[in-house]
Parts: sequence; structure tokens; C-alpha cells
Amino acid sequence: MKTLVDYLEAGDWLNEFLDHFPSVCDDRAISVLAMISCYASKLNTETGRMPVPQ
Repeated sequence: MKTLVDYLEAGDWLNEFLDHFPSVCDDRAISVLAMISCYASKLNTETGRMPVPQ
């Protein structure tokens, strides 16, 4: 997962990552990106942390 994020942060496209890692299927990479997106949308924008349940 970190390598995928590193590629994207460097400005590479998902297809370039998949070309370099043929054992990763595109569905798996897209699922990881969706999970990261979901997690990131729940972060507190001020602290960068997950909200504490009350």
C-alpha cells in the first residue's frame, strides 16, 4: 500500500504502478485507493487524526 501511495505522490499514474507490479491486479489497487479515500475523509482536518467517539 505504501508503495502505491509513493507512486501516486510522485505524480505517477496508477497504470504505471500496475506495469511495475504485475502481481497486483487493478481491482486490488482501486480497492486500496477507495479504502484510503474513505479513511482520509474521516480524518479531523485540524489534527489529522481520527475523531474520538463520544
